Amino acid sequence: MLRSITEKGKSGDSVFKREEKASAQDNVDPHHPVYGLKKDLIRLIANMAYKHRGNQDLWVVLAIRNLLDGNRENRDVLSGMSLQGMAGHMSQLRAMGVHTELRGGKIVVKPADQ
Repeated sequence: MLRSITEKGKSGDSVFKREEKASAQDNVDPHHPVYGLKKDLIRLIANMAYKHRGNQDLWVVLAIRNLLDGNRENRDVLSGMSLQGMAGHMSQLRAMGVHTELRGGKIVVKPADQ
């Protein structure tokens, strides 16, 4: 849902369009139906993952994808970690556009389109 809202916000005059940070002179309507929606969705996801192994496993895949996307430093940190085994979420990673492979005893993570 969060991804859909973000994608919808990229198109034209959608009510979900991204606004620059509000300043004192901006007229932000806190009563607008989507005001704070992303924040509330993130809070919901965090609460759903709390002490729930299945949800934690799902959201860790999403978090890793988001932490690595366009961030060479984070990819380098991950690449430098020692291998303890491959997770069972490879198909989920591929579905989200992340390619992983085992190379020389290390896990290599990169966007699927490269």
